[in-house]
Amino acid sequence: MPRNESSETEPRTPEPQLRMEGDTTMARKPAPAGAVNSPTDANATRPDPTEIAARAFELWLGRGCPIGSPEVDWFPAEEQLGSIRTASTEAVRAMASANGT
Repeated sequence: MPRNESSETEPRTPEPQLRMEGDTTMARKPAPAGAVNSPTDANATRPDPTEIAARAFELWLGRGCPIGSPEVDWFPAEEQLGSIRTASTEAVRAMASANGT
């Protein structure tokens, strides 16, 4: 049987995506210098799933590693991390407004 030149274990480079002229679906306006994400921005307070998983694991360990119901730890972890992010965003805003920027 002939062998393929590329092995299945080798990582594949994704094909570049072509954009038509005038296509703005992936375009983003750059944020002004010194700008802070607004609280309405979904990404401003949404924790990364990896961060949530790490915090949920800590909570699970703290509960003695019971079997089943991962949402018992996931949802509180998500809420805790979101609250931390919101508080830090608000603190940055307060510092920026105090400095007059």
